Amino acid sequence: MSETESAPTGLRPRLPIAAVQLWAAGGGPPPAGMLAGLPASAGIRVLGEDRFAVLPAAGDPAIFDTAVHWCRRLLGTPGEQSSALSALVAPGEAVVSGESIEPLPDPLANDLVEQAPAVEAGRVYLTAWAAKMLERAHTLEAGAPYHGPSGTAVPLMEVGRPIPSPEPWRNPEIFNRRVETVTRQEDELRLRTALGGVGLRLEGPPGCGKSRLLRGSLDERRAPRIWLRAQ
Repeated sequence: MSETESAPTGLRPRLPIAAVQLWAAGGGPPPAGMLAGLPASAGIRVLGEDRFAVLPAAGDPAIFDTAVHWCRRLLGTPGEQSSALSALVAPGEAVVSGESIEPLPDPLANDLVEQAPAVEAGRVYLTAWAAKMLERAHTLEAGAPYHGPSGTAVPLMEVGRPIPSPEPWRNPEIFNRRVETVTRQEDELRLRTALGGVGLRLEGPPGCGKSRLLRGSLDERRAPRIWLRAQ
């Protein structure tokens, strides 16, 4: 591209989103301004007083995990005023252009505007498909199916706390098939030796098994650890 040429404009990508709907007790709207507590992030867009969406963002592709995290922050803990709210996370799509976002028509989203699901207050729910898309393992409990006025029938799952797992942070399943771990005996031996030093840096392409290799070595040594995400 020459200096006189400009970058293409008017692009309107169609992106997957985690769509979140909030309700107060009895199916009413949440308190006004409640979503002001959401972070100013390119990956989070407010769609209304009772709705927001999580978009894929660099460094944080786990949109459903992020949606569950912020739902919990907004709902608070039992005994707080906000715990009278409930939240539902569902998959969706949207056309995004700059700061604007236009959710694509969705029968479930339309039904939720007319009729709130019969769920317990202070809880976060996911559709069964959204629960399948979680990157980290969580405790899940089946809730009552949602039957919308248009005839939509959707299984709902109440999401609990993350489950500690020896698996890496990313979801080890692709197209509903679990990816087998590749044994690297030479790397394991080198890592055991390096763990006796002051520090080490483990590098490799995404998905090659860095987290799994390190976690396995630490578990074998029964070594204490603190996991942090860094960019």
